[in-house]
Amino acid sequence: MTAVGPSDNGCRPARGLILFAAVALACVMVFPAVYVALEHGSVEAQAREALLTAVAGSEPADPGLPPVVRVDLTVPGMGDAETYGYYPALTSHIKDAGIAPSDGVRRFESDGRTLLYVAEGTLNPQAADHRVSSALVVDVTPQLSLVGHTAAALFALSFVAAGCIAVLGCRLARSGRDHERRLNEFFANASHELKTPIAVIDGYREAMAAGVVDPRDGLPVVERATDSMRRQVEDILALSRADAGALRPVMEPVDARELVCDVLEDLDMVADGEGVSVSLDDPGTLRGETDERMLAAMVTNLVTNAIRHASARVRVSMTAEDGALRVVVANDGETLSPESAARAFDRFYRGEGGSCGLGLSVVAAYATALGGEVSLGVEEGLTVARLTIAFNGC
Repeated sequence: MTAVGPSDNGCRPARGLILFAAVALACVMVFPAVYVALEHGSVEAQAREALLTAVAGSEPADPGLPPVVRVDLTVPGMGDAETYGYYPALTSHIKDAGIAPSDGVRRFESDGRTLLYVAEGTLNPQAADHRVSSALVVDVTPQLSLVGHTAAALFALSFVAAGCIAVLGCRLARSGRDHERRLNEFFANASHELKTPIAVIDGYREAMAAGVVDPRDGLPVVERATDSMRRQVEDILALSRADAGALRPVMEPVDARELVCDVLEDLDMVADGEGVSVSLDDPGTLRGETDERMLAAMVTNLVTNAIRHASARVRVSMTAEDGALRVVVANDGETLSPESAARAFDRFYRGEGGSCGLGLSVVAAYATALGGEVSLGVEEGLTVARLTIAFNGC
């Protein structure tokens, strides 16, 4: 069966993540520029308000307005470089530019300083050099310097944030593609696995209808194929609920020994058909609280998997202590490679034997839902599965 490739619809989440990352990057990089523009405007607006209040001779309504300095431009040496570092340049600027007292608030920049000022005096066309007698000045250099340093820090943080967003966006996009690939593989494998029992059922149905196969011989085969398909569908639904976070264990008092004995009794025919003996190290009564249905499914899947791979013997043992139930299933079949042991619980993983399925994946999902874990390894020449789950009250 041809594997399903990513569809256009499946690419949309990745494109959406990339678009989101691009918009986030743009917002992060634009923010410092917007901050600088707003803060510059705010600083200059406060300076203008302070100057206009001083011109009007009224008390400032806002005590936080910057200080206004009056510089006398008619007295030689007044406001020299030691007192006001901007005095010589400002004086030359006012005279050279022909600033008049009626010109309102003006802006002046020189030697790294930024000033806002208002020229004072009497407009006297006959004495152009002396019509401006003084200037009200607000030096906004410190405030703008603080804004600049803050903006630099924001730009640095923005670059870091932009890098993090870019990395996160790439990882999310890659994760989305990987998730879609795994989803496609899952459905391709599930449909492939379901085709076998469906083909058996359909083939025997036609054979029995045509009289080629006696119903007494065909019905047991159809029944086994139906059971196989039912188990696969139940496994798929269980994993779907696990993926959606909808597995809700129903905790109830359970005699774990009795439950395992029932499971092994149900699997007697399977074991006999494979020529494998299954034994239980009798642990005595083990009572505690767990989800009976999940525990039965996990033990069934582990023992069935052990029977399938055993040469002649499967051994089951159980203990319960410290609020945990531990089930160990060992078989004497061909031991697993480290890679197969590590990936045995992956969905539809096809190991050395070429078989695949969902049984062990369901065990892992149920174990997690019950606050435990499951592992598979090789111990003393045996393949050993170890299951641990919460077992309150034991």
